[in-house]
Amino acid sequence: MTELYIDGVSVALSKDFSIQVKRENPLFTKNGEYTYDITLPLADPTNAELYKHLNRLNSVQEVATKRHAVLLADNRVYCNGTEVITGWTDSTVAIQIASGNSELNYVIGDDLLISSLDGMPETSATLDKDTQDKAIACTYPDTDFCISTVRDAGTDILYNYMKVAYDETSDSLVTSVSDYLPQPYLCAYIRELMRALGYSLVQNQLESTAYKMLFICNTYSFKWNEILPGWKVIDFLEQIEKMFNASFVIDNRKKTARLLLNNSYFSGQQSVHISEVIDAYETEIEEESGLVDYAKTRISYNVEDTDYWRLNALPDGYLKQANVVKIPEDYKPELEEVTRIVNYIDEYAPDDYKTLYYTDTPDDGLFLHVYQPSGGSVVTKYICWVDRFAPVNREAEEELALEIVPARMEHYSFPTVGVPTPEGESQVPYAVYIPVVESASYDDDPNAGNEGLEQILNWTDPSEATASNIHVAFYTGGEEGTLEANNKVYTFEKISTHIDKYDNAGILAYKSGYAFLPNMELEGCSLRPLDLKKNFYDGNYDIAYTKAIKVQSYDPNVYDPNRVFEIRNRRYVCKEMEFTLDTNGRKGAWTGTFYPIKISDTEADARWILTDGKWRDGGVWLDNGRWLDE
Repeated sequence: MTELYIDGVSVALSKDFSIQVKRENPLFTKNGEYTYDITLPLADPTNAELYKHLNRLNSVQEVATKRHAVLLADNRVYCNGTEVITGWTDSTVAIQIASGNSELNYVIGDDLLISSLDGMPETSATLDKDTQDKAIACTYPDTDFCISTVRDAGTDILYNYMKVAYDETSDSLVTSVSDYLPQPYLCAYIRELMRALGYSLVQNQLESTAYKMLFICNTYSFKWNEILPGWKVIDFLEQIEKMFNASFVIDNRKKTARLLLNNSYFSGQQSVHISEVIDAYETEIEEESGLVDYAKTRISYNVEDTDYWRLNALPDGYLKQANVVKIPEDYKPELEEVTRIVNYIDEYAPDDYKTLYYTDTPDDGLFLHVYQPSGGSVVTKYICWVDRFAPVNREAEEELALEIVPARMEHYSFPTVGVPTPEGESQVPYAVYIPVVESASYDDDPNAGNEGLEQILNWTDPSEATASNIHVAFYTGGEEGTLEANNKVYTFEKISTHIDKYDNAGILAYKSGYAFLPNMELEGCSLRPLDLKKNFYDGNYDIAYTKAIKVQSYDPNVYDPNRVFEIRNRRYVCKEMEFTLDTNGRKGAWTGTFYPIKISDTEADARWILTDGKWRDGGVWLDNGRWLDE
């Protein structure tokens, strides 16, 4: 028997009711589950009572109930989602049930702005000492935001301006923050966004990587929904999926969501055996998956054409005509990389300021010999690391331009105040690298400006904001800074921000004079496309997309399509399942499309059992024909 519940009310189905129900794997399609069209008779008293409001509406655009809908057959849930009214007559009403990822797409729509969400946090505008200490010392998930210093290039305001002052009472240095503004961690922002949409994020595989320490550079508001002006929810979620080669998976029954990395998508998933497969209907089909293989795609950042980014991602045309030389592997291999480069250039090309050098592959970055006149005949020479954020797979036809981009970093010195120093000596400020971001195309504060006239002339509706890139950087926790004065070493809390696992990298060396030294504690904390490729795009599952099989089965279960399936002693992953329902329940066999997969026994949730003196895989038949689960 098939039943449909709208807002807990069992509605009457038409006598000729029949529907094709699909369940899809979000790894292969973003539908997850389809929307289902159903026509209900209004002659039934229950239906008439449930839809009595329709006679008071002039158009379907006025319908905004979004009521809960559950479709059951034979006491099994086939669809759990949201009712969408698409039209009506005097005798019938046409509805859709949006479920799975389709429901999420319906709820957020194509035009829902993050700024319109009501359920996102609003961080207190007061920064007490306990909050400050935690935001400096801890990282996600111990805290949802940090207080890294960020400069707004549009207003030139330094948010979270750090000041180190001497406290005479305790004879110590104390760190204080002015122009405080929280910098939310990306993982915390994703969690709160899903919560505002009505879903609980129960799993985020990004949290098991170093990228959990990425934070969004915020120069706008204490309200999290205002941090990304102009950004639509659907665009933000798509950018997360593209940047990390990930998929959002929605469970409508529990109103939960998971963010799974596609190269570990089946990790921890329960494998199942499909029984009652019909031999006569198993057929191999040739089809293209339609999926983008990011491992073979040109991946780059959608950044502005500035001096900073031109040096960090050299134009393709320039590279084609540039003179590029590889430093031989046997050239002083005992030296560190930067020292080898400096020595090689000094030895073989002391006055060559046009050639690009590299020590491994060009993808790992190129090094340029540059000079800066210091007055008179004095010339200061430096080694500048260029093309560090170069696109990977430069020659690929398909291109993925990421709009979540590394923040531009600049060197900044913070003052120390009141630190006792010997007579005649000056205090030495402490220096760090801070993110710099461009402001959006409008000021969303209606009270901005000193005069009402300025407010009127400069005000722009926040809903008309143009979305700009989302700037991110790593914050890996507070560092201990030291300052020597009066024959004593003072310590203080120091904030340091990174976009790569190499300190001071990407800054114009000939302007700052700082060496490029690796920081091993930041291993894995890199936003270079090359490292994104290694961490997220490479290592995808070995799935035979061109050898899909279509089977029919009378197996009575309704399976989660995100699992690994065993069909006749072979492992598959599911693209889609399709069921036929009528008023009496499920009708006939169901059809499924599956791709063969090569996957390790451990990841496929196999159990190992000792039989005949040998360990055997619990996911296959034994040689004697006995199934291990018997």
